[in-house]
Amino acid sequence: MKVAYVALLPSYSSGIFNKIEEKAKTCKQLNLPFDFFLINTVVEKKENNLILIKEKLSNFDFLNKVLLKLNLYELMEKHIPLDKYDFI
Repeated sequence: MKVAYVALLPSYSSGIFNKIEEKAKTCKQLNLPFDFFLINTVVEKKENNLILIKEKLSNFDFLNKVLLKLNLYELMEKHIPLDKYDFI
């Protein structure tokens, strides 16, 4: 069984980012089948089981937040190989 944890972070929040990063590290250390995907507007990187996806749909901050929320499932299909996971 493989699990994808997907979170949307329309604006950068170091507290939320650090919590998700901590969860990913713990799952990696315990050898649990979790991959963490964080859709955000600031950072793009891949580190073990933590994948940060940078997606900016508008130059206007408020509009970008709304568009990210409205298009969450489309963005998930675009960036995450959903067929590899049993639970999302």
